[in-house]
Amino acid sequence: FSSRRRHTRYADRSRGLGDVYKRQKLYWGLFPFFKYSIFHLSLGKRLEEWHPDAIHAHDLATLPAAIKNATKLNSKVIYDAHEMEQYRNPPLNTFQRKWVKHIERKYGKLADQVITVSPPIAEFLQDELSKDIALIYNSPELEKGESTSDIRADTGVDENSPLLIYVGGIFINRGIEKLFEALVPLDDFHLALVGPARDSVIYDLIEYAKELGVIDRVHIVNPVAAHLVVDYIKTADIGVYAIRNICKSYDYSMPNKLFEMTFAGLPIAVSNLSAVRAFLAETKNGITFDETKTDDIEISIRELWKNRNIFKLSSKRISQIYDKYGWPVQAERLVNIYSALVEN
Repeated sequence: FSSRRRHTRYADRSRGLGDVYKRQKLYWGLFPFFKYSIFHLSLGKRLEEWHPDAIHAHDLATLPAAIKNATKLNSKVIYDAHEMEQYRNPPLNTFQRKWVKHIERKYGKLADQVITVSPPIAEFLQDELSKDIALIYNSPELEKGESTSDIRADTGVDENSPLLIYVGGIFINRGIEKLFEALVPLDDFHLALVGPARDSVIYDLIEYAKELGVIDRVHIVNPVAAHLVVDYIKTADIGVYAIRNICKSYDYSMPNKLFEMTFAGLPIAVSNLSAVRAFLAETKNGITFDETKTDDIEISIRELWKNRNIFKLSSKRISQIYDKYGWPVQAERLVNIYSALVEN
């Protein structure tokens, strides 16, 4: 095990990942019923001070506040749906879902523009809100420089050892435990995790890696600046992502890490998610697995490693994909949306 993370003492910690999940379920169980009022109360005064031409509401939590204040301020509103709010994680019960659906339909229809991050979510929202939805992919910015280090240098994994890379939040329900389990028979492989995390989760993951006997091949690294991620992870061999497909919001997602690993030129082994599967069918740089089955994850990684030269994209192909999905074209779309709203 290696880490660039500043360690704390864990002697008094006894909370497992299951306990963390229970606390989150309790919190999110109550949150849908009061979060909209909280944002409205906290944002109203600021919005009056700023008097913006347009209000960009990130996720449904801020949309009612945006709509209510926009009416007073004569501002335009963009509803930026990062998730499928009715089907996100933790899953909502029937009553919670009906409440969220009511809020989204009521205020989403009043937004001047709705944008989202994947084609299937756009189709869903178009049916729900009876309006056109714009696609803005959650793609990384690559124009601000190169990383001064790389993942192999920071983990100490030599070039002859296969290195798997996971990028993103190191949280529960991201399939990291399953990746650890798949690492057991993959005895030549190392796994690096790059992203933000709570110390309690890191502790539990370390303990689980010890239990499985893979601790010497697990490396936890601090997150790097967003615009440096692609350059930083290029020296890895395979990008992996085993998030549990436990809700439609996950199934329809196209996460930032998908683009980061693709632009880094890495072959990718990921959970069998609908939108991701469609993307890989187009780009031809990865395969999907059943994230609930350790054997399937292992087999997929072995297949990708054996055929890595087939799945590894050429520089020309990466450029073509970037020209379609990269941040410059997404930024241009967003600026055009702002301009059209303000001009009208």
